Amino acid sequence: MNASVDRLEPQSGTEFFKTTLIHPVAYYETLAQTSKIIERRANIDGQIKSLLHNVHENLKEQKYKHTNRRQDEETLKKQKLKEKVEPPPTVKEQEVQTNLSTLDKPMTPPSGRVSIPRAKAMCTQKETERLHHAIPPPNVPHFDRTAGVKEVLHQRALLEGMLMEHKQLQRDRETIVHEIQMMRNYLDDIRGRLDTSLKKLNQKVPSVDDHYCSDFQFFRTKFYNQLPPISPSPPTK
Repeated sequence: MNASVDRLEPQSGTEFFKTTLIHPVAYYETLAQTSKIIERRANIDGQIKSLLHNVHENLKEQKYKHTNRRQDEETLKKQKLKEKVEPPPTVKEQEVQTNLSTLDKPMTPPSGRVSIPRAKAMCTQKETERLHHAIPPPNVPHFDRTAGVKEVLHQRALLEGMLMEHKQLQRDRETIVHEIQMMRNYLDDIRGRLDTSLKKLNQKVPSVDDHYCSDFQFFRTKFYNQLPPISPSPPTK
């Protein structure tokens, strides 16, 4: 297509417009339209690339979060299996553990405050409960699947619109190239007709003198034929 458009450049100055019957204003208007279409297509290509990059990054982030969540679930399952495999403690072990816990448990002060080791033990207990019940940790942004799906659908709609516009621009460009080709064929036809007429005019035309000579010869013979026969002269003595 570009080759057919580039062939319309003038050969030397206004020689192209002299040999063809196209107007210079229409010619440059067509060139301006084609350049605008090419620039618009380049802009659309850049937008499509950026949109595809955003979609790729979003999908990569979703995959990363999904893999992290899967790893957490696998660790929880392994921990549950370990807890199931461990044998239950005997009665003596339970008594020893209760005695040790009562000995290690410090006395709470009368003000209601908890000591530092007791607070650490409570924190670890809450952490184990959170892991056991698969509760998400606090102050961590939770990924919403519906929001991600909406964002992907929105980007997909934008991409489809841009692709439709790109196809429309491509069809417009093809029609412009087809019209330019038809114009070139029409101009070639006119040029061929002018060349044939010029060849006919440049051929040798019979001059007036030739016609005059032939006509003069014809009338001369006709005149002599119409004359009476000349009698022979009498013999001289």
